[in-house]
Amino acid sequence: QPWGRPLETAQFWNTEVFNEGLVGLALSGPFSTEIGLCHGTAPTGISSVVTKAAGNHVLEINGRPAVEIWREVTGCQESDMLHQSHFASWAVGVERSGKVEGPNGVEEKTSRVIRGAFGFDMATGAMILQAAIPEGTNIMLHHRTVDEVLNGTTAMATELRERLHGRQPWAVLEIGRAHV
Repeated sequence: QPWGRPLETAQFWNTEVFNEGLVGLALSGPFSTEIGLCHGTAPTGISSVVTKAAGNHVLEINGRPAVEIWREVTGCQESDMLHQSHFASWAVGVERSGKVEGPNGVEEKTSRVIRGAFGFDMATGAMILQAAIPEGTNIMLHHRTVDEVLNGTTAMATELRERLHGRQPWAVLEIGRAHV
């Protein structure tokens, strides 16, 4: 839906459209997979901490209502926070750290997992996400632009091609949504 709060999702199969469903795919055989991700976002550079949360509701960021922080960083009006085009333009980068194998052995690496805001509760000041973010988690708002989406997609394709080491793919699956 191109306007208002997201109310439901739809699944498509051939000529059918339905909701409250799941589309699955099973593959078997002697093959390997390569997975690439592109969120098409640019970090704002303002690091914050979730200071109060309840499930998938981020209530406070840096001790202030999450809605206030969102509006301050994005520059949006309260009425903008009802439109899906606004949700699609902004995202939350959730900081994650872990050990990964690098060219010089195991290294500690920090990156951000991108989460979309699915709504706001003006009464509580909460930002509503699809998954919980624990209190104490470092986050950073990200802005999504057409250029970031296109550049990110090109970078992802280049990385995937390098990981293939000359092998030819026999299938490519794309899962995603683009609302820029």
